[in-house]
Amino acid sequence: MCHGAPDNFIYNEMCGHKYVLDPFDEFSRRPYIGLEHYRRAFEYTDAGIKEILSAHDIIVKEQHDLGKWTALSVLAGCSRHRLNYLEQATKWVEMFPELSQQACRHSHYGCNMFITTPARYKAMMEDEFRYIQRMMETPNLQRSIVSYFCETILTPYIIEKHNSKIFIGKVRMP
Repeated sequence: MCHGAPDNFIYNEMCGHKYVLDPFDEFSRRPYIGLEHYRRAFEYTDAGIKEILSAHDIIVKEQHDLGKWTALSVLAGCSRHRLNYLEQATKWVEMFPELSQQACRHSHYGCNMFITTPARYKAMMEDEFRYIQRMMETPNLQRSIVSYFCETILTPYIIEKHNSKIFIGKVRMP
């Protein structure tokens, strides 16, 4: 379970963000903040990250090419527990029409990894969790639906909404 997450909800990487956001004062004095994946890491030293962030708003990993699929239709293949992910995600896109452009894209950033300044991070995550709180009002909500939706549609939207200078970083497998 994710410490501090509403209703002890599991959000995949969003759990890590909620964990950082709750006691944010502990992290706010750092020069940068973000999340890396347990199997991947950015290829930059602290000095390299600081240099990149002096000219850019955020460091992300390369975009995933979804081929003929859109970010929304990718959820069609994720049905579990007799719940239709595509149906649920479509309702959320209808509820939040500003997400429709991201939902129709054929690529998205690998948003389980990014690095930015603490102030930008806090603004992004507070914005994202406002959406998640609304999603949680959905009856019979399956945790993994929120996870997939955040990864493919919501987090890429939040990144682009809050950042005009996006740096595509190099990633290595540890």
